[in-house]
Amino acid sequence: MGGSQIQTNMSNSNGETPLQEAVSIITIVSILAAVGCYVGAANHLPLITPAIAWIASQVYLPFPSLAYLRGDQVPILAASAAVGLLLFLLTIPLSYWLANVFSRAGYARMDRQTNQLRRFRERRKNSKRDGDSFTIG
Repeated sequence: MGGSQIQTNMSNSNGETPLQEAVSIITIVSILAAVGCYVGAANHLPLITPAIAWIASQVYLPFPSLAYLRGDQVPILAASAAVGLLLFLLTIPLSYWLANVFSRAGYARMDRQTNQLRRFRERRKNSKRDGDSFTIG
């Protein structure tokens, strides 16, 4: 299934194509990772705080102007934003694969619903036919 087919073949109830849905999920996960890093470092969690401090030192190397920002939380905020941005940039190439997964899952869901509808119709038809029988007895 090609990219244009993924874009046009199927959309969810909001009108999003599977590719748009995949990018949305990747974006949400990246934002949640950044917020999680910030909260973890602000609460001095044992593994996250040193990792965020190291990331902040790495972020400050190419962007020395960040050192002029005032505030105690600026290094944590910059490192958390860097984590979220890096996660987004590294996972965005996976959006095509994720869109294929969503597309296949959507088709499987439609097949299950079609089969369930057929079973319900058959059951209703059989019960109606059984109720129409005329017996003298």
